[in-house]
Amino acid sequence: MIEAIEKVLSRLRTNILSLDSRSNGVSAMISTLVEMLGQFYANNDLVNVEIFARNIHAAVPCDQVSLLFLGLAYYKTGRSNEALNTFDKVSATTRAKAEHSLKNDEPGLPSGDSAAIACYEEATRRSPLLARLWYDLGAALLELRKFDLAIPAFRSSLKAQPTDAAYRGLGWVYRQRRDFSAARECFTWVRKLRGRLAASACSKHITPAPTAAFS
Repeated sequence: MIEAIEKVLSRLRTNILSLDSRSNGVSAMISTLVEMLGQFYANNDLVNVEIFARNIHAAVPCDQVSLLFLGLAYYKTGRSNEALNTFDKVSATTRAKAEHSLKNDEPGLPSGDSAAIACYEEATRRSPLLARLWYDLGAALLELRKFDLAIPAFRSSLKAQPTDAAYRGLGWVYRQRRDFSAARECFTWVRKLRGRLAASACSKHITPAPTAAFS
């Protein structure tokens, strides 16, 4: 099973590398890979999550999303040192890109990172599966005190699906960083989302389910 998947991924990787990174074909391939990665994570198939993350990163070396998901796979399988090393690589690359943008007055990613941008856009599209993946990543980074990465992870979870759990996680990160104003704003959104869910449940005459989307 794993060998067959690796062969398919190898072919897809070759196709991605041979096409223009901005083409619709590349976006479609990345979308398929990200969707499958999310499905594997939902099924707790961390072996294939690791395989997919590695192959996406091999096809798009400047992509940080696949490295983050690879680090999560390491963390979930008890390889904390490998997870920390992987997250440190992401932090270092993020800082380098930020310095490059400041020096050259170029906000955001360099133009050569269009495939990496496609990876992020696909990984944060509306999807409960991807929202859960980002939320778990944020929770792992919070536990590891990687606050610089935990904030965008929780924000990516909110982009994929707004939940009170992700706002609560984001609020805890801001509290750890002593940004109490931002933390209060996040916790306010937790109450708002819980209120909306309760109101929706009452209008349908049903008993509200637990408000946190993720436990």
